[in-house]
Amino acid sequence: MRITILALLCSVAACGSNVVVSPAPTAPPAVEAAPTPPLLDGRPVSDVALRALHPEAEAVWTEHARILSDRLPSRGVRDEAEHRQFLADVFVPWVERRRTGLAALRTRVAPWTTAPDPRLRLFSALVLASLETDTVVSVRQLPPPEVIARMATTVVEYRATLDRAIAPNAARARDLWGICVATAGEAPWATPWIEPCRSRRAEMELLAAAETQTPDGSRPTRRQPPELPAECTVEETWRSIEAPPPRMGARPVVAVTHGDDPEEIRFTPQERDRLLELLTVGVRRWLRGRRVLPRDDVRRAERLRSERRLREGGPVCGQAPPLAAILAERHPHLWLAEVDPICFYADSLRGGELGRQCTLQIDVRRAGSSDRTGLPEGTSVDVPNGESGGAEAWLRAAETLGVARPSSVGLLGMLMGRGGGYTRFSVRGASDDDPWLRVGPTLNDAEEALTACLIGNGLATVGVRFAVSPTGDTSEVRIEPRAMDGVSDPDRLSRCVADAIDALALPCTHDGRPAVVEALVCMSR
Repeated sequence: MRITILALLCSVAACGSNVVVSPAPTAPPAVEAAPTPPLLDGRPVSDVALRALHPEAEAVWTEHARILSDRLPSRGVRDEAEHRQFLADVFVPWVERRRTGLAALRTRVAPWTTAPDPRLRLFSALVLASLETDTVVSVRQLPPPEVIARMATTVVEYRATLDRAIAPNAARARDLWGICVATAGEAPWATPWIEPCRSRRAEMELLAAAETQTPDGSRPTRRQPPELPAECTVEETWRSIEAPPPRMGARPVVAVTHGDDPEEIRFTPQERDRLLELLTVGVRRWLRGRRVLPRDDVRRAERLRSERRLREGGPVCGQAPPLAAILAERHPHLWLAEVDPICFYADSLRGGELGRQCTLQIDVRRAGSSDRTGLPEGTSVDVPNGESGGAEAWLRAAETLGVARPSSVGLLGMLMGRGGGYTRFSVRGASDDDPWLRVGPTLNDAEEALTACLIGNGLATVGVRFAVSPTGDTSEVRIEPRAMDGVSDPDRLSRCVADAIDALALPCTHDGRPAVVEALVCMSR
């Protein structure tokens, strides 16, 4: 399964249960050389000043406060693009900072948890337990992405996945709160900690059980999911129609369109529009003699797509039509000059050293057809300082298209990676009497929501049949379970899959009539 927030969370350490976890204790900023012991959640962490407890205790408390102050920002439900950007820009860096800080503090303080002095044992347990608990609470508060938030059943599964991911943190917190319970009973001043520590130990015990451990206490080796049945793996190609077949005898027109932004630079809508404006002029220079659509014509099509309409005054569809389909309404022989701004590692032509390069890649293809007869080869423009120069560097490079020599780097040496999970998923038999509906691709895009229906290890194949309205809404979902090997609650899984499909949005049917479609959904873990 492609890398998602769930896969990334599982790298921190947990995912849906009904466990309610109290907010983690928060410490006030450390006061340098505090003469009296500081408070945690309103209770003293020692009965003596930290400097008297241990020579490093004050430094440890300062580091504890620093780690706790680095909060994971909580944002509302977001669409897939915002969700992925949040992961890359906020969540992953926070995870790395928290992981590094916790690991260093564990190494420094863990030996204190078995020290002869009960004061030192309690202090070290409170420091580490509060940080591990804060990590658990922070991750569990992450809201689900929009595709999951629409369905109650998948929200439950999302929470279960979070709990599994942070189970190791919960297990460490459970043991540390246990030390607190045992140690607090040894001194009268520490008795106020007994009940809070006991309560938190119980909370963490429930979450730690989310991921089973081997008898020796180590984490289990992940098993490979069962192989999918043959009917789920037969070769199949979906027809995902983006535009009608071109009228080859008509004069071609060229539309300049934009691919995804590179991770290194995020364009504002205004910057992206200016980039496409400059590239439209550049493509006109590059393809001398060809008719290139004005930027205003493509802007009109982009507006219709944002409104989920195929044409002016047309119905609002459940899924936005492809930009090429909108443009092809007026231009029966459409070429798409697709622009991809990218940065990658490439061998330097001068010294043979591996270095970062940025370039604007332009590829031309024929909308609605794979026929490349008469199409020009792609071109590219180098973008000096593409990673550090901001949007202005890309705009300056765009002005040189059709003037400067094409980039000699191309895509050679580009390093790309794709993450993997521990789930197998496939969609087969998606009926395509009306390929404009994109049934197969849409179900495949819903992989995250569908595979969340499979709890634990097992294999499930279900036949699905549902109605699609002229505007792409789904209804009358029927589920036919085929195989349910190791599935603890087949009825729950069927309801979950039905909810996921009921939440789908498809394009408008091309003939304006309702449609009924079928498919086979397969998954295993």
